[in-house]
Amino acid sequence: MGYTGQGNGEGRPYARVSRDPEHDWVFAGVGDDELIGDLPSLVIGYGAAGFEIDRHDPVVGSPAGSVVLATASGFSDSYQACSEEVLVSDSRQAGTVNDRVRSDLVLLDHPSGGRVFSVGSIAWCGCLSADGYENSVARVTGNVLEEFLR
Repeated sequence: MGYTGQGNGEGRPYARVSRDPEHDWVFAGVGDDELIGDLPSLVIGYGAAGFEIDRHDPVVGSPAGSVVLATASGFSDSYQACSEEVLVSDSRQAGTVNDRVRSDLVLLDHPSGGRVFSVGSIAWCGCLSADGYENSVARVTGNVLEEFLR
């Protein structure tokens, strides 16, 4: 995972990409096709992915064995790719034209038993309290915390 972009526009929800039954526990209580974080946000007004976003990419150091569980994409042009990855400024760095401007939910299991769950967005926590904590972001967060406590 690494910093990939930022913006001040409305955020985006995540769409599940992993259908591996091994990861079903992460999404318990969330509908199969339900968008995660398709909610009001206290951080950016709307969406669990926004403001500053991170993506999974082995080219920039995402570890082998890490799994992308869900992805938020389709950001507006107010979201721009991070300057660290732009060698020459051009008009192809905005959210509507650059597929690197995305946010990924990632799970990594270490052989020694340790685990990492990354939400890839500063705005994730801004959706936790929506609908009195009865929402997809709160469910996924609770599922991961409960599993990690085992």
